[in-house]
Amino acid sequence: MRSLRFKILMLAALLLAGSEIATIVAVLVTASRDVYARAQESLRVGSTVLDESMQSRSRALRTTVRVLASDYAFKEAVASNDLDTIRSALENHGRRADADVTLLIQPDGRLLASTLADGSTASNDDYAHVIARAEQDDAAPATLTIDGHAYQMITVPLRAPVTVAWVSMGFSINDELAQKLKSMTNLEVSFVTPNGVGGRRILGTTLAEEERRHLEASVVDATSDRGPGQTNLGKQDYLELERGFAPGSEQSVLLQKSLQNAMAPYLDLRFAIVAIGGVALLAALLGAALLSRRVTQPVQHLVEASRRMKFGDYSRSVDLDTRDEFGELASAFNAMQTSIAERERHISHHAYHDALTGLPNRLLVLERMRVTIPPVAGVDQQLCVMVLGLDRFSDVAASLGHQIGDEVLRRTAQRLEGVLPEDSIVGRLEADEFVAVVPNLSRVSATGVAEDVVAVLGAGLTVEDIHVDLNATVGIALGPEHGADPDTLLRRALIARQDARSAGDGIHIYHEGREERHRHQLAIVGDLRRAVAAGELRLLLQPKVTLQDGRPCSAEALVRWQHPRLGLLTPDVFIPFAERYGNITLVSRWMLERAIACVARWVGAGLDLDVAVNLSELDLRDPELPGFISDRLRTAGVDARHLCVEITEGAVMRDVRHAIFVLEKLRSLGVTVSIDDFGTGHSSLAQLKRLPLDELKIDRSFIVDVPQDEADMAIVRSTIDLAHNLSLRTVAEGVETAEAMTWLKEQGCDQIQGYYISRPQPEDQFFGWVRERAHTSAIPFESREAS
Repeated sequence: MRSLRFKILMLAALLLAGSEIATIVAVLVTASRDVYARAQESLRVGSTVLDESMQSRSRALRTTVRVLASDYAFKEAVASNDLDTIRSALENHGRRADADVTLLIQPDGRLLASTLADGSTASNDDYAHVIARAEQDDAAPATLTIDGHAYQMITVPLRAPVTVAWVSMGFSINDELAQKLKSMTNLEVSFVTPNGVGGRRILGTTLAEEERRHLEASVVDATSDRGPGQTNLGKQDYLELERGFAPGSEQSVLLQKSLQNAMAPYLDLRFAIVAIGGVALLAALLGAALLSRRVTQPVQHLVEASRRMKFGDYSRSVDLDTRDEFGELASAFNAMQTSIAERERHISHHAYHDALTGLPNRLLVLERMRVTIPPVAGVDQQLCVMVLGLDRFSDVAASLGHQIGDEVLRRTAQRLEGVLPEDSIVGRLEADEFVAVVPNLSRVSATGVAEDVVAVLGAGLTVEDIHVDLNATVGIALGPEHGADPDTLLRRALIARQDARSAGDGIHIYHEGREERHRHQLAIVGDLRRAVAAGELRLLLQPKVTLQDGRPCSAEALVRWQHPRLGLLTPDVFIPFAERYGNITLVSRWMLERAIACVARWVGAGLDLDVAVNLSELDLRDPELPGFISDRLRTAGVDARHLCVEITEGAVMRDVRHAIFVLEKLRSLGVTVSIDDFGTGHSSLAQLKRLPLDELKIDRSFIVDVPQDEADMAIVRSTIDLAHNLSLRTVAEGVETAEAMTWLKEQGCDQIQGYYISRPQPEDQFFGWVRERAHTSAIPFESREAS
């Protein structure tokens, strides 16, 4: 069914079938419209014939009943109450007019005489209605129901000289009358009246029994006179015209034309069109079969060739003995097949080799490891997987250019192949990372080989008369001790290399359980973005007080993470990994927003307090940070002087120029800048004086032992003097005793913070703590031990 030949056949069949269907539809639509129009015309003509027939009957009855009412002998019989004579006169005149019933009615509505043999009679109210209709319109027709049978009556007064009785003559409304009218109109005729429960009662009809039941169940229209409309009676659809039987009467007459019968002559035309279309379809299919056979044979050869190419067989060419387009296509196909074979060989090599160094890439290394691992047995002779990285390569590429960086990588690959055993598998993972797989190597021997690699690479190399120093770190995983499959060994060697780099060691062997810790760290980092959006971070505030008067002046904003699975996490658990993997900016911006919101509430409550927020190295690289802080301060309505940003020496020293640019932007806004953990970094006095600073914060490691440790006291005293000489405010963190606080006050330190003052507190508790101490002139604190 998916073949081209089948599709050609189906296309021909569908086109012809569609054309035939369109023709039949067009004919039937035209025929249907013509039938509908003719049926409407038949109803209009039938309605006219019906009117004339009913009027003719009414005229005959009116003439006869008037003659009877003016007959003198009849008047005498009525006056003398001669019932025999009255009945005889009523019967004679009724026969002359072909009437079905003749009545003599008293003025009060009581029946005096009737031609009905069975003595059937109606109620006095019905007779009174007939008389009332005649009084309104002389000799006007009215409908009278006698024992369930309806009659069309013409009623005139009998005067002598006043009205002494009413003479009424009429004909029966029944199936017989409907059949007579059908013979004249060639339409179905039905006399109906409402049955009082939403349906119809049929007085007379030409319809069959099933259609009669559907008509009785149909809903009575609100008006008796309405234009033609379509209705369904069981299996037949009719075009119907309804009109009142007589003015003021509930009875109506339905004229109906069967649409199926009207469409019957067109069915033969439809069958003829279908037959002609079927013959044409067969002829078209035969022609399409012959054409498709000639077209699809060359295509089939090409399909078979493409299937061979699908499975990598490019050896057989396509041979078509034809000079048409298919022959040209076969020649182009053969040329393409040759080109693809050559390109695939080229792509296959590049798919498994590094384009720069020519070494196997990760995929090929793993594939070769799968072949190497099975013979390994025992713990002394193991498969050693080493991941080697050039720690300062990014600096080399940035300072000397990518061309020299590429040459360094090529030379490194050559040195690795030269220093490693001959049966080693050497490959490049990515950027400055290489992998070496050495079979049959013990733990001790693996460490020795790694030391040789570090030594060879550490000697550096010369590229274009430029000597490049290389510092390599190596991570080692041993199989099967650290894993029985290539992916596990390589993954754990990568983790070991990360540990070596973090610890500053040149060589690191994987430790059991380190992968689980690594996954735990990655899970924490992965959850951090969700935690910020889900509101899992908690802001704590640790007060700072001025030593001059002991009053609260500021607070350092600290963060905690209420992890749904791991519980409350302190910053040292997740902040280092957030800084390493780039998520720290999410935390920093969250803290800035919350801290600024806190200041807005404090200022609104009349408290003149500042807040300090720690920024990381990545924050100082963010050129949009000043704009973000400015926008948040403006939105909260907070003066920039109430915000202090704290940065560490290490964060500044990694990119001094860019850090100074961002800090100067912040100071131009009015934000205070503080250098945190001063004394633990590697900044020089020359760099320190270049920084746009307002505050110097002495690290707690120099504070906890004063005034007992002379060396710490000397460092702190010198730092306070240095800061004041540079017009910087000093803050001592980690104050835990009253002695330390007193000594710092004597040295002229400006502000302090630490557990002696207060532990970090949630915002609400901090606010209450400050309100209690805002107007106190002394420091009413009690010593607490740090935890």
